[in-house]
Amino acid sequence: MGAVENQQGRDSYHRRGRDWRQVLSHRYSNGFPGIHVVDYETAEFSNLNRQCLTIDDVLKKRPKAHAVIRNISPFSVSETTLFGYHMPANEFFKKHGNKWFTVALACVDSHAGNAEISEYGIKKKLPVVFVNVSRTGHACRVFVQRPEEACYLCCYPDAWEPRETKPGCTISPAISDILSVAAGLAVRAVVNEIHGKRYEFNCRDLTFTGFDIKRQVDRNPGCPLCGEKVALQDVEFLEQNILFA
Repeated sequence: MGAVENQQGRDSYHRRGRDWRQVLSHRYSNGFPGIHVVDYETAEFSNLNRQCLTIDDVLKKRPKAHAVIRNISPFSVSETTLFGYHMPANEFFKKHGNKWFTVALACVDSHAGNAEISEYGIKKKLPVVFVNVSRTGHACRVFVQRPEEACYLCCYPDAWEPRETKPGCTISPAISDILSVAAGLAVRAVVNEIHGKRYEFNCRDLTFTGFDIKRQVDRNPGCPLCGEKVALQDVEFLEQNILFA
C-alpha cells in the first residue's frame, strides 16, 4: 500500500502485484510531495521481471516497501518525501486508516486483496482506481470505484468465489509493454479523480490486438460487498466466510 500526498490533501494506492514498478515511477516523476509505500513481502527472484527491485534486494531479502524507496529515487523531478511500511495492508488500515486520503490506487494481483481495498473505499467513501493486467501480458483493465457507485465485486462478480491457490508471477515477453500502458492509464485516472474530472465510463479494457473498450459498470443491488441488503458491519463476516475462504 502506498499513500501519495498532494497540495490539497493525500491520495493513496495499494500495491501487491505486477503493476508496482511502473505506477511508482509514474507517480514519483509527477512530483507529489510525499509517497507512502506499504508491502508485507520481501523481495524474491520472481519480482525482478516486473518490479522496481534488484538482485541485491533479493539476495539480502530486503522488505519490498523499504527497497523500493531507494530504487525509485532517481525518478524524482521535484522534492518528495518517501515512507516505507513493512506490514500487510489491513494492518496499515488499522494504524493509519483514519488519515484523510483523496483517492486510492490498487495494483493488486488477487481478488481477495482487491476486495479488501474495495471495502476500505466503501467505508471511507473513497474513490479507488483498480488496475490489472492479464497473465499473458497482452491486455489491461482500469476500473474506477466511486462512493455510492459500483464496487470491485460489481465489476468482477465471480471474485468472491473461494480459490484454493493463488497464481504466481508469470513471465511474458509482453509484460513490460502492457505494464507501461496500464500504469499510464491508472495514473491518469488517479489525477482525474483528484481534480474531479469524470468520464462517461468507469471501466476501460485495452489489448494489444487493437481493442479499446470503454463501458459503465452499474452497481449490482445483490452485490455481497456493496449491495442494498449488505450493511457495512457485515463486511467482516463476508471476508471471513466468502472473500477470503
